[in-house]
Amino acid sequence: MSEQSSWKKRGVVVGVAVSVAVQGLTSAQAFYAKAHRNMAEQVARAGGMTNSTLITQLRGEAPWADTTAAEDNVGAYGYDEELNPAYDTGAAIPGANADHWLDITNYDSWALAPDGEAHKVAQKFFDNAKQAFAAGNNTLGWKLVGRGNHYIQDIAQPYHTVFWENADIVNGDAQVEHFAYEKWVDDNWEELNLSSWVRSGAAHAHELQGKTVKEIVVDLARISKAHLKYVKDRKYAANPWATQELMYYAGRAMAAAQAQVVGNRLHF
Repeated sequence: MSEQSSWKKRGVVVGVAVSVAVQGLTSAQAFYAKAHRNMAEQVARAGGMTNSTLITQLRGEAPWADTTAAEDNVGAYGYDEELNPAYDTGAAIPGANADHWLDITNYDSWALAPDGEAHKVAQKFFDNAKQAFAAGNNTLGWKLVGRGNHYIQDIAQPYHTVFWENADIVNGDAQVEHFAYEKWVDDNWEELNLSSWVRSGAAHAHELQGKTVKEIVVDLARISKAHLKYVKDRKYAANPWATQELMYYAGRAMAAAQAQVVGNRLHF
């Protein structure tokens, strides 16, 4: 083993150990169900979908990944189960979930292993959706698109791209700032007109043409992390534009991923 490889291995061990410890402070949830559903609907409408039944299905599947059904070790990965259900149900680190995260600093570093696998999980669900559509099983295809959307949406939450920041505390109490931000987004969705930002982003999905779903999620993680400085320490209220931009980029990423799978099916 070369000296560089040896240090790389040590960095991986240290990085993963510390990240797991920080994950233990947080839950799987990124945005609340309302935000997940609204993002799913707006991207579909931006693509021309008018079928109310399909829109309802996409809205209904959007929060699925935050339910126990996604994490109960029952079912197949990419259909009825996430990649790492043990992260959720294991007694050692209850509440932690690598499937909903991508620590982009670790991902981009030669010294630390990628931490979090939202990019892999999103790719798996969309791949399975594509296969379902190709086989003529449109019902399953839409279900998997709805579920896959969730993992892209999660990465538009800046705290899901930097584990270290999840130790920030609001007002000195036990509330993690991560959750305070998510509640603020939910409470201010209409006032900030976030649906229109999602739709505007979806209209620019062509900018990501040629990228895989994994690459789309990784790119979104870099953008999301860059916005964290405008969100942390309750700066989100003073900088609402940062959240509006994040919804724009979430819409663009979701629409780009869906374009690889659904094609003209948005017009069903």
